[in-house]
Amino acid sequence: EVAVMFATPQSIIAHVTSNRVRLLAVSSAPRSSLYPDVPPVSESGVPGLAVDTWNGVLVPAGTPRDIVVRLYAEIVRVLEMPATRIEMLKSAMEPVIAGTDMFARTIKSETERWGKLIRERGLSLD
Repeated sequence: EVAVMFATPQSIIAHVTSNRVRLLAVSSAPRSSLYPDVPPVSESGVPGLAVDTWNGVLVPAGTPRDIVVRLYAEIVRVLEMPATRIEMLKSAMEPVIAGTDMFARTIKSETERWGKLIRERGLSLD
């Protein structure tokens, strides 16, 4: 029995769809398109809280730009397939096509955000 927990959508979707757990809030800033009736934590008493999970594809530094462009185009082609979208949504993943520059900015801003918190709180893996 779990009283309350934070979890990624992918780790709990089976429990949500089987009604074994009830979602009280999502941590994303906007409402989730997967759970539009579930309010964000920021609407539920913790203004400003927004934490998203994300995945992406990275290549080694120095990969030629033409290879990056081709790889990105192929990934977009697959993500735009209706079957891909359906399977991703079944797994509680919302496909977002944001472009390589946007993804680089996301990585940079998330690294800065969490790095600052880690330093301010004096956190470590020990």
